[in-house]
Amino acid sequence: MIRFQDDPSLVRERLHARWVIERMRGLDAGELAHIVKLTIMERWVVYKKASYAYELAWIFQRDRGTIGNALRNLESRGEIERIDPNLKHRRTRTFYKPVDELAKSYATSLLSSSNDPDEPDDWYGKWIQNLHGDCPCNCISVESS
Repeated sequence: MIRFQDDPSLVRERLHARWVIERMRGLDAGELAHIVKLTIMERWVVYKKASYAYELAWIFQRDRGTIGNALRNLESRGEIERIDPNLKHRRTRTFYKPVDELAKSYATSLLSSSNDPDEPDDWYGKWIQNLHGDCPCNCISVESS
């Protein structure tokens, strides 16, 4: 059984999503899709992990149907793509990653916002703190693996 609360990167994402949604005073379907896309991109670029519907539903505290609709819309627009880890079994989880062009541009924007690109271990933490200093997700340290 997978326990999302045991993954520090998911806990940080959940705290950050709650903080963003409170500041936006709720989300409509388009805004939710945009934040889902940004979360998928961040997990892919920073942590080298693909995302799937159950964990996104846990992060955003929405039901799977709402997240599934957002994923289908993003996939139909060509902003994310599926990664099927096991092509022999149809009933496995479907993972999503951003399209390569979007992931490269996102990674470039992250690196350009760093003060010292020669320090790959610390640039992400500094960038996050500068982005949203009062967000509760800054209380959690996350090691990228």
